[in-house]
Amino acid sequence: MAFEPLYDVVKADYKKRLGSAQALIECKLIPDGGAAVAKVLSISCDGGAAACELLTGEARVSGRVKFRAVFLNAEGGVGVVESGADFSEKIAGEAIAPGMRAEAVCAVLDTDTVSVSAGEMKLSCLFELALYGLASEPVVCFKGAGGEVFTNKEKIDYRVSAGCADESFTVSEEKQIKDNVTSVLLCEGGALLKEAVCLTDAVRFVGSAYLNALCETEDKRLISLPIQIDFEQEVAARGVQTGCDAHADVCIKAVDVRLEKDSESDTAVLRVEAQVAARAEAYTSAEAEYVSDAFSVTNELKINAEDFRLNRYLFGKPYNEKIEGSAALEAGMPYMDTILALAASRVNVAGAFCEAGKIRLEGVIDTCVIYRNAETDSKNSVQVELPYSVTLPCDGAEAGATAMARGVVTDISARPKRGAEVEISARIGFNADVYGTAAGRCVKEIELGAPRAAAPAAVAVYITRKGETLWDVAKALRTTPESIMTFNPALKVPLEGKERVLVYRRI
Repeated sequence: MAFEPLYDVVKADYKKRLGSAQALIECKLIPDGGAAVAKVLSISCDGGAAACELLTGEARVSGRVKFRAVFLNAEGGVGVVESGADFSEKIAGEAIAPGMRAEAVCAVLDTDTVSVSAGEMKLSCLFELALYGLASEPVVCFKGAGGEVFTNKEKIDYRVSAGCADESFTVSEEKQIKDNVTSVLLCEGGALLKEAVCLTDAVRFVGSAYLNALCETEDKRLISLPIQIDFEQEVAARGVQTGCDAHADVCIKAVDVRLEKDSESDTAVLRVEAQVAARAEAYTSAEAEYVSDAFSVTNELKINAEDFRLNRYLFGKPYNEKIEGSAALEAGMPYMDTILALAASRVNVAGAFCEAGKIRLEGVIDTCVIYRNAETDSKNSVQVELPYSVTLPCDGAEAGATAMARGVVTDISARPKRGAEVEISARIGFNADVYGTAAGRCVKEIELGAPRAAAPAAVAVYITRKGETLWDVAKALRTTPESIMTFNPALKVPLEGKERVLVYRRI
C-alpha cells in the first residue's frame, strides 16, 4: 500500500530567562566643596544595562550603576553626593544566540558602606544581571500518511509572538509644598504597570510612577514627600493587533526634580519629570493539529510517540498588598524618638511560585529610616530589611506554572516602638506574569510492520468499557470512527461504557 508520512513543525514563542550573573561593584563618592563627612544617613543605588552583545551561548552586557549617599557634615548640615561606576559582565546560557530578541535586566540585591572618611565614602553594590529572551522551541509532529493508515488527530492551542514594544517616554507632575522646603536632596522610586492593552500596531501602557522625595525644610528638618504620577501612553509595536495579550513591564530610568517658587501663591512648587522605559512582548493565539495515535487495517504498525510540552503566556496580573513588620535597633545605637523620613525604599522579589488558583511571592523590603534622638538632638538612621511571603489569589494559575514578578513600594511609613524598635507598614505593588504549558503526546515516526490477517467474521460486536473513546473502539475493531457512527447512528459520544457497537465487513 502507498505510505507517505507527512510532518509538521510547531513553534511556540514565550519569554524565557536565558541566564544570569551576579557581580559586586564599588564606587568612591567625594562630596562637593570639600565638605567633611561626619555620618552617613542613607545609601542607595540603581543600575541599568546600556548595551548587550549576543554570542552563541553567551551575552556580554555593559552598563552603569548609580550610587547616592545622604550624609551629615561636620557642622550638622545635610548633604547628598552622587556618582557612578561602569560594569561589563558575561552571562552564559545554552539558549543564547546571535540575532534573538533579548533584554538584560539589572536588579540591585544589596548595598553596603565599605569605608567612610572625612573626605570620601566608598560604597559597594551587589547586583544581578538577568537575560530574558524570546524563545521558540520547535516540536516536530507526525501529521498523517496516505494509504490505509488511520490517524487520531488532536488540536493544541499555543502562542506565537505578534510583535514587540520598546520605548521610553517622559511623565511629569507639579506638587505644591506647605512645609517650607528649601531643598530636595534626592528623589527615587519605581513604576508599576496596571494594564497593557494591545491595539493595532501599538501597545497602551497604563500605570503609575511612585517616587519619594527626601527634602530639607527651613528649620533643618528632613521630610519625605510621596509623589504619584499616573500615566497612559501608547507605544508603537508593529504587527500587534487588538486582542493580543502582552507580557509588559515599566521601570524608571531617570528622575529630574526642580524646586521653584510660585509667584502667584508665594508657595514652593515641586516639578518632577520621570523617564519611564516601557517594554512589551505581545502574543497571539495559534492552533496546531497533531497525530496522537494511528493504526492500519492491513498492516501492523511500529509507532514511536513522545510526550511534548509547549510553554505559553497565560496572563499578567497586578496586586497591591499591605505588608507590615518590625525591626530592633542594634545594641549601642541611639534611641529612636521621632521618625524624620524614609529613604532608599525598594522591593526585591526573590521567588514567585504558582499553585492551583494562587501565587506565592517571596522576597525582602528594604528601607532606610532616618530618625531623631531627643537626648542628643541628633539625626541617625537604621537600615531595615523586612522579609515577606504572601499568597495571593490568581485565577487561571496552574500548579507548577512559571511566574515572573517584580514589586514597587507605593507607600511606606514607620513609627518608633519603645525607642529601640521600629514598626514598618508598606504598600507594595506587584506585577506577576504567568506562563503555563500545553501538553500532549504526539506520534514522531511510523514504520509499517507485517501484514495483518483478514477479519474472520462479517459482523463484529464490541462492548465498550468506561473511559474508552470512539477512537479506542475504532482501533480495536480496525475501522474508522466515521464507519462506527454510520453503523450505529444512535451511539452517543462521549461514551459512558457498556454500549453495544456493531460493525459490518466484507469478507
